[in-house]
Amino acid sequence: MPQVGNITGKGKMQESSSAPDVQLHTENAIAATLTGGNLLYAHPDSGTDEQQGILSKTGWHHVVSDVSSQETSFHIPLHRMLSLLLREAMKKCSGEDAKTEECSVVRSNEFFSQVFGGCEPHGFASVVMEHPLRVRVFCAQVRAGMWRKNGDAPTLSAEWYRSVQWFEQGLESDLFLLQCCGALSSPEFFVRTIQERFGLSDYTSLDLTQQNEHEPVLIQEMLTLIVQLVKERRFCGCSTADNLKRELIYKLAVGDATHSQIVRSLPRDLSSSEQLQDVLDSVAVYSDPSGKKKGKYVLREAFWKELDLYHPRWSSRELQVAKERYCRFCKVSTLGAQLPQWTNVLSPLRSISKIATSKAVLQVVRAVLFYAVYTDASSVSRAPNNVLVTGLHLLSLALDICESESQISADQYGMDIVQHDDESWVVLSSDEKEAFPILTYSTELVSPETDKLKKDSMLTLLVSLMHKEKNDSTFSGCNIPSLVETLLKRFAKLSKQCMSAVRQLAPQVLPSIPDHASAKQNLGSPDSTGKHQCEAAIMAKMGAEQSKPAESMKSSGNEWHDVPTFEPDAPKSTAVETRPVCSLCQDSDSKSPLCCLIRLQSAMETMMAETVEDGQTPRSVAEFASKVLSHVSSTSSLKLPAVQVLEDKLEAERRGASALREEIGALKKQAERVDAVIAKTQQEMKEVRKKQAETDQILQLLLRRSQGNPTS
Repeated sequence: MPQVGNITGKGKMQESSSAPDVQLHTENAIAATLTGGNLLYAHPDSGTDEQQGILSKTGWHHVVSDVSSQETSFHIPLHRMLSLLLREAMKKCSGEDAKTEECSVVRSNEFFSQVFGGCEPHGFASVVMEHPLRVRVFCAQVRAGMWRKNGDAPTLSAEWYRSVQWFEQGLESDLFLLQCCGALSSPEFFVRTIQERFGLSDYTSLDLTQQNEHEPVLIQEMLTLIVQLVKERRFCGCSTADNLKRELIYKLAVGDATHSQIVRSLPRDLSSSEQLQDVLDSVAVYSDPSGKKKGKYVLREAFWKELDLYHPRWSSRELQVAKERYCRFCKVSTLGAQLPQWTNVLSPLRSISKIATSKAVLQVVRAVLFYAVYTDASSVSRAPNNVLVTGLHLLSLALDICESESQISADQYGMDIVQHDDESWVVLSSDEKEAFPILTYSTELVSPETDKLKKDSMLTLLVSLMHKEKNDSTFSGCNIPSLVETLLKRFAKLSKQCMSAVRQLAPQVLPSIPDHASAKQNLGSPDSTGKHQCEAAIMAKMGAEQSKPAESMKSSGNEWHDVPTFEPDAPKSTAVETRPVCSLCQDSDSKSPLCCLIRLQSAMETMMAETVEDGQTPRSVAEFASKVLSHVSSTSSLKLPAVQVLEDKLEAERRGASALREEIGALKKQAERVDAVIAKTQQEMKEVRKKQAETDQILQLLLRRSQGNPTS
């Protein structure tokens, strides 16, 4: 793979007391040697005596790099070999191939310390992440059009890097190595390093003036990379069957495909898997060939819900086609329905969840919201709609992590659990030190560059965005107000501080969620008693409102004038609970047809329960309906006209069923006669074949005799 760039230079290391600046280039030939557990950096011009173990030093190393002006190479075999070794070691210790004796040697929480020995994790991560990160930044710059004047080589290199032929040894391997570096790193330094490599260090300055035309594409690519780093499970959480299903959904979402096309689209290790056909049959339906059309596999409707919008191999065209097909099949937009979610990951990489919930990510997402809210429609926004949706997806992923980790902590350590409504339970951390930064700083007010704008927090920006998008219908790809409202509710369910802020900023978002203080009150307290009295009054009012339709039906004689009205001959029975009662008017002898149907339904439910308890299953629906009608007649003091109509219809159904049974019997007899004829014909054919065989033998004998064969 060729190198790209326009400046060549020698690598050098600048040390300082706090954070050393390291400049790494591909031509420096980093020599990776293990000496006493330390990964050493060796400059080609220096001797072994001058080797400096920078990876064993504490602190985060600030590496000086500019992808747009320095050389970048796709060929980094040492990094990919390291990625492969880490992948296999992690699979042996924590994955599907893990064994008890191996897990005892290298425990999950000490995986990296055991593997790298005395190597300081931050120093290792800050240096090793550089070259895979540069490749991703270079691909983002190619997509943004920054290398358009350099010919076709940059574009072809970026496309080849994402292709399936080099996917496992290229993009997937680099992404897994970046995940390992993220697990070893401080999330704040890790995200800021990514932001610096993308050239977006000043993006969080909240300056509405756009820096360059390539910035929107770069910020979207950076947000996408962060989402992929947090949620990707190709080598760290998914089984072979899960990976196959994901790849098949990715392929079939773009279009229907033949079996050979599907096999060619899979990575090498998955295309040769024995589980391929079983997973393919469960995910897709085979469409038989017709005419000149080949037989193709079509994605089942249920698996459209598992479409991954952040698959690393998506191209812009393929992703757009998949979104359009999803909208056509599911009748909803993918951007609002297919949100990234946190899934189980191998234990050595659990700390990558801190990347999405870090303060650095909060600052980036807050900047995206700020630019989306305060940019006029007439001016160019630093956060167009596609960037805004990606930022909201990253925020949704962060909240999903908060919910998952909070629930795990509650199960393990017994934190406070508060019920917000009838269906949702929320975990509240009792330790402020363990709170997630994205929740802690969501209400922090920040000042923009211009004095004309007020201070805003993430929550205030979300509320402003929700109100702004409700009045703006220019972007139809996603229902942003609904998505923002969902995010606000999730914020409120995770933090008392966020709940109070959301209630103050957007009371319409949380109309039915009680306060935490009232949710924790004892049932015997005065406030609780008053609350129950209020609820009783509301229920009484609702009962009165529900009784109005029944009263109106009783009083409306013109509407039901054809129904005969008469008084019952016998007094009402005192055993009210044994008779069907209308749930609207609470009357067991109402003359209204609507009440009759309600009582009939109640009688059917009672008969069904009695049938199940007695163990006597009706032989037919007609028998069960007959029992229901007899039950209604026996438990009611009068027979309503609607019941008589139902009995007449039931009798007609019985006569029709009897005629149908007679017709079925006649058809069975006719089928038996046909079977007898077929059997007789088969017997005759067998005799004919036997005679034909004898005739063939005689002809062969005559033929040999005519040829003068004496032995014949």
